[in-house]
Parts: sequence; C-alpha cells; structure tokens
Amino acid sequence: MVKIVECQQQHFHALSYSLSPEQAKFTALPSVWFADLNAKKPWKAFSILSDDEPVGFFVLDQGEDRQKYSDNPQAVLLRSMSIHPDFQGLGIAKQALSHQRLMPLLLHHFPSSHEIVLGVNHLNQRAYAFYLACGFKHTQRELMGIRGKQYILSLDFSICKHS
Repeated sequence: MVKIVECQQQHFHALSYSLSPEQAKFTALPSVWFADLNAKKPWKAFSILSDDEPVGFFVLDQGEDRQKYSDNPQAVLLRSMSIHPDFQGLGIAKQALSHQRLMPLLLHHFPSSHEIVLGVNHLNQRAYAFYLACGFKHTQRELMGIRGKQYILSLDFSICKHS
C-alpha cells in the first residue's frame, strides 16, 4: 500500500538513493533537502511509503517561487519528485499523486490551497507524460528554469474541495 507521510530523519538512509544521469539532470535528490528539514521554511518534505518502506520523495512549497508558476496566491509548488530506482515502474508515483492521496494531504497541511503546480523541463518527455496521466493539465505557460525551458502544469482541487 502506498502512503504519503511527512519526511522524517529515519527515512534519510532509504531516501539517499541516486538516480540515473538522465533522471538526475531534471530533479534534485531528496538528500539535498535533508539539512533544512526541521528549519522553519515555507515548504514541507514528504516521503512516499510502499508497504511502510520509504521509496520516494517530494516537496510542497508555498514560498515565493510558486508565484513564477501560478497567479493563484493559494497554489503550492511540487518540487523534487522522485522514486528510488528499484521501485520505479511499479505505479507507486502514480498512486502517490492520485487525488485520493493528495487531497487529504492538502486539506491537512495546506488547508487554504486548492492547486498544485509544477514545472517540467521540456526535454523530460517521460515526466511530462507521467504528470498528464496523473491528471495535471498543461497551463500553456512556460518558464525558463536553471536547466532550460519548463512547461507549467497544474492540478486543480477547487471543484473537489467544494463538492
């Protein structure tokens, strides 16, 4: 079973994985975030668990960077999503990003938010297709990121939260 929980220090070892060079050029590894995990920041780090084992990671960020991705002041920015290579291709990431798992996460940690936004490098077609399959929509906006042009994608929960 796939669950999302706040990242904890006991997850660090399992989440200290490396990605292939092809994947690593598009995302920050979980270990980049570990040093600041307990600091007062506008973001929260989450571990993706499969059968209670940490196998993936992402950050939801309410800092100023999100304003580059959305005009919605209540949006949260999804960053650094990755799955341990040994667990890729098993549907874990898709389950983690399902409405069933993200909706309660937003309600609990970001109750005023109803939109998740992210940037996908235009060369990372695999990730682009993955996020579309998870229900994210291409906003037709683009942003020049550190590693080139990014497509801006959005997942809007406003209909779900008000029904």
